[in-house]
Amino acid sequence: MSIIPKKTYLGKLELFEIYDDFDGPKCFSVKNNINQIFLVYWGGDFWEVEEPVSKWLYSPISHKRLDDLRRQQFSILDVYLKPELCVYNVEISLADESCLVDMLTEKQVLASNIPPDTFYLEPDEIVIFADEADWNFECRIAKKSSATPNSDVVAKVLDFLFAVIEPLMKQDTPKRPKLFPLTAAHGSFEVKLGTTDHEAASKAMGMLNELLSDVDSLDANLKKLGLDPYKLKGLLDVVQNESLELSLKPKTYEHLKGNIDITSDQVSSVLAVLNNSCTTFIDSLLVPQANIDRIIDIVGRIINSEDITFESIEGLSSKRQVEYHLIAAYCLGLLNKNDTVTAAGRLLQNRETKEDKYKFLSDRFEASELGWAWVKWSKVDNIYEIDESTAGEFIKECVRGLSDRTSKRRASTIASWLKIFKDCREDKCCEKIKVISS
Repeated sequence: MSIIPKKTYLGKLELFEIYDDFDGPKCFSVKNNINQIFLVYWGGDFWEVEEPVSKWLYSPISHKRLDDLRRQQFSILDVYLKPELCVYNVEISLADESCLVDMLTEKQVLASNIPPDTFYLEPDEIVIFADEADWNFECRIAKKSSATPNSDVVAKVLDFLFAVIEPLMKQDTPKRPKLFPLTAAHGSFEVKLGTTDHEAASKAMGMLNELLSDVDSLDANLKKLGLDPYKLKGLLDVVQNESLELSLKPKTYEHLKGNIDITSDQVSSVLAVLNNSCTTFIDSLLVPQANIDRIIDIVGRIINSEDITFESIEGLSSKRQVEYHLIAAYCLGLLNKNDTVTAAGRLLQNRETKEDKYKFLSDRFEASELGWAWVKWSKVDNIYEIDESTAGEFIKECVRGLSDRTSKRRASTIASWLKIFKDCREDKCCEKIKVISS
């Protein structure tokens, strides 16, 4: 027997979610063809009557109220005793599935077989049927003023939020867990978020909340979690500079027990600590993992309007490796963020010999945030006085948010760069000595 009425003025109905299933669904939600949601509760099967019927209570419910119901903010009974619009009695014939729909008065609702006041939705029993119901978190991005945040601001918030949350989603599997946007509603911008690991994402958001709640221990907690302070600073800078109110709500409180609210008024003390940390630590994105000769090759290819794919570049085997080289070129000031070539990148290509190119890049490296930080950390005057064998220790002390494996690869990269730059400089010095002596 069908549990959903057909050909009624409620519209064409489809299952949205099931909340209670005992010998068939007994409490669930449905969506009609104009995207209206109804909460449905089984009132019983009545066989001892002239025309046996199955009775159901239907009440239109907004997405916001359904969200609160999932979070156990009130019982299922409240939906029928305090309906947003009305309550319908739906009778489906147990003989031929014909349907009858009537709107109930408050008195008739009370006389119906309504759910007990102790009946709440249980998060672990929810079964999802509609794609739009398959989300894990809601991120609300609003301005303190009545203005709507523009798309650039929303994109920045989400980029920084993902950059903070994903490293905290620890897993013992090679596949990296992800957080991703699903749907968005304008006004006060509300974005539904999905994740490849709900429990890990919930724990990560809980860690974020703890970080922001304990400013005195912020630096120690960042170090304990291995989180790059630049990523958190990036998120909070956007919130403060754009006067935003950011709210993160889980779909249910199964794993994350509350909401997370971040406002521009609250972040100043956290940013003060982060600003100090970021003078000591280097953004992990500024630490390269790329071959210096391939960087030169890729910049030249872009200038010549050639395709940049891993298949066309010797020694690369994935898109990710191409991305590493593009990021490294950006950190050296050779590319813009959109991967177009800068004036420095064109100057590099104008150098005739490989040695001249290396010399040019050594100057770019020394002037970069990473190169200058390594000079300061080493307590020397220039990069040529740095001991390249200290690369691992430098990264361990001054770069956060990298795994041990990645940290070793990045250390190997900058050590190899420094050796090339030092060898090139020594060759130039030898040439000068020969000229003077002759």
